[in-house]
Amino acid sequence: MLLMVKRWLESPESGDWVLVLDNSDDKFHFFPEPGPGYSNDRLNEDHQILALASFIPQGRKGIVAITTRDGEVANLLADAHTISKEKMHPPEAELLFRNNYPKGEMKIVPGDSELLSLLDELQYLPLAIKQAASFLQMSNLKTLSQYLHEFRSTKKLLSKPSNNPWRYSNSHETVFTTFHISFQQIQKQSSLAGALIQVLACIDRQEIPHQMLIDLIESYEDDSDGVELLLDDALEKLISFSLIQYMSNGSYDIHALVHLSMWHFLEAIPNQKDLTMTKVSNFLAELPTPTLKTRDLWKAYFRHIFTFLEKKPADSLDVATICYDTSIYLEDNSRYEEAEKLAERSLTLRKSLLGEDSFDTWQSMSNLADIYRNQNKFSEAEKLEKRVMMATRKIHGESHPDTLRSMNKLAVILHAQEKYKGAHNMRLKIFELRKKTLGEQHPATLRSMQDLAVAICNQYNCLDAEVMQKRALELCKKYLGNEHLDTVECKSKLAYIHKQASEWDEAETLYEEVLKIRRRILGENHPNTLMSIKNLANIYRDQKRYEDAGALLLEELEARKRIYGAEHPDTLSSMRNLASMYHEQARYTEVETLRKEILEVCKRLLGENHIETLSSMRQLASTYTNQKRYKEAEVLQVEALKLCRSTFGEDHLETLQIMYNLAVTYITTQSCPVDAVGLLKTVVDIRTNRFGKKHTETEVAIFWLAQARGKVKDAQSVGIPVKMASETQSTRILEMQEVKMVRTTVRTSTINPITTVKQPTLVPEKTTEMRNTEMRETAIEAIRLLQQINQCTSTKNPELESSQLTKILETALQTIQSTLQVNRYNPTQTT
Repeated sequence: MLLMVKRWLESPESGDWVLVLDNSDDKFHFFPEPGPGYSNDRLNEDHQILALASFIPQGRKGIVAITTRDGEVANLLADAHTISKEKMHPPEAELLFRNNYPKGEMKIVPGDSELLSLLDELQYLPLAIKQAASFLQMSNLKTLSQYLHEFRSTKKLLSKPSNNPWRYSNSHETVFTTFHISFQQIQKQSSLAGALIQVLACIDRQEIPHQMLIDLIESYEDDSDGVELLLDDALEKLISFSLIQYMSNGSYDIHALVHLSMWHFLEAIPNQKDLTMTKVSNFLAELPTPTLKTRDLWKAYFRHIFTFLEKKPADSLDVATICYDTSIYLEDNSRYEEAEKLAERSLTLRKSLLGEDSFDTWQSMSNLADIYRNQNKFSEAEKLEKRVMMATRKIHGESHPDTLRSMNKLAVILHAQEKYKGAHNMRLKIFELRKKTLGEQHPATLRSMQDLAVAICNQYNCLDAEVMQKRALELCKKYLGNEHLDTVECKSKLAYIHKQASEWDEAETLYEEVLKIRRRILGENHPNTLMSIKNLANIYRDQKRYEDAGALLLEELEARKRIYGAEHPDTLSSMRNLASMYHEQARYTEVETLRKEILEVCKRLLGENHIETLSSMRQLASTYTNQKRYKEAEVLQVEALKLCRSTFGEDHLETLQIMYNLAVTYITTQSCPVDAVGLLKTVVDIRTNRFGKKHTETEVAIFWLAQARGKVKDAQSVGIPVKMASETQSTRILEMQEVKMVRTTVRTSTINPITTVKQPTLVPEKTTEMRNTEMRETAIEAIRLLQQINQCTSTKNPELESSQLTKILETALQTIQSTLQVNRYNPTQTT
């Protein structure tokens, strides 16, 4: 992220800029090597810290302003270009003191010797002067001479090596001394204000919500009655002592040095740090789990939770819970790398404190598997979830809800890897167990039946899937009611099955009904309502009704911006969907605008190595390709491939897609045919090992490899048209190679819709191979007919009448439509 910012500021596109590095007081942050004043212990503790000096941008387009209290840091960073900030002049310092100590106006004459001695002792530091004056203003017993005496005594005490946390700056020591005096006075006046300071030391110093302080203090007090009034008095005292500042948005901020003073003061009190951290961890562990309802709370509290965890609290079950909940919040916001670290920490703590057979340990393990799955780390996710399933099955039995829940998650992971048979078997097992233990009419059984229907659909058997889903809908209506949310979800999944069968009218009717009910029951802003808007828009889009689809997609996008913000992952997903539709309409300028915005947000928030960023780079490059801006596409593809290889490896799906796209760009421009051959050979080898030689993705790659080698005849023998292969640059092959199935007039099914749902028969492997062969042969015949049309139109054959041309075209289209469906969608996302 820092390198990305540096490069952008140094680029011509950045324009003129000013970069301010404020409070750059720690040399170790900029030059992380051992040196004067830095112990080897500290280096070992922070050995992964970045050398920030290497990320400061260079060039004449901008100005870098650095503020520091450390002269050595100033000289190292700015060399001769330093401007020393002189101390406040005595008249200015005296005016500041008087403004913050109005009670002393009549007692202190201008040029008072005691005041000048105190200001000199305070080194004319504005923060220290303000704290000292505020202290005297709040104290009725102290005089200037008494305060000066106490300051010198405290400073002498704190100068001992065992008590002195400040090893770098006299200004730090001065501020810490004034704070120490104020803190002792506050503790005498209000124990609650003293406890509040200790709590504030453990969280972030900015944007501290008032409600958070109320909840924290309530956890301290045995009697919560009147705690808000007590808290207001304590906060007023801290504000009067210039320790915290009330902000216009209703939150509180603390000066960086004051906050650091609070932390080191807390550390200096025997056992108090651990006690306070334990109380804060107790409070944070009781926060509700991140959900849609608690989104605003977590957004406000997150920075404080993160700061607390960075302070390395002692290992405990509360800390494990905080790590678990925070990882869920990060995962919901697509910050998977950070989520993974916290999820691993939670799992490690629960293993060590509770053992492997604890429910909480399994919960952390399953959560980590979810995070792996979202990063396409399917192998790791599958191993973890299998361990969870086997453990719960061993302890509770096969029919226990925890076991079934784990089996369901494992089915999702198998589906994501296109292991449809394994996913189907898992769904079938779940359905049978729930039907046996709960009965067919139970909501959990009905949900399992729906999941099984979708799994059957994903195995190219939409007829059986439809019958099963209709049976589930019938039972939902009977036992739950027509507008129960489970019934509505059942309708949505039935619509999905119709969509996969290219039955647009049936799908559209159901999706419209679902959207109408969800708008009324859940409201316009509920995630399921927004998903229904998206589903209906996609049905319109499949029918080329772009005006209707565009209106709904824009409605969805504006709603997500309003609810989640312009940079939320769900908002970016809506933008991608809208860009994809614009792409189908060849509205490439609008596509480019959207995809540039998405890429910019992903880079800024997620970093250039994140999977979403790399996917966005690939999609923008495809847009350049469609605009015949091949050089720009090539530059972006080369950069994306380098990053993806180094981050995820060569056999990752995203890496393969970028390699494929770059190779096609090389072939199109004839710029690097040798490189194109090498890239495509790698793609073919990996896809053959993963999917098989007859898989559509593999065959398309083989086609382009033949093109690159100049073996046009070999390429044509594969039976993949150039048009089909070139279009895969726009989006994933997984999506673009979808062949829609249109059912024939004769409709048969192995399931009787009137009787109880029977176990559907799995298609044997031999039959699947026969289906694939039939599909290829049918596609080749369609291509032959289309080539005949192309030849006739290009030669302008006068003997070919319009009616004959139309007849050939209709035959070709019917031939294509008769092919079996190739399902590429994730049903859990679509529905």
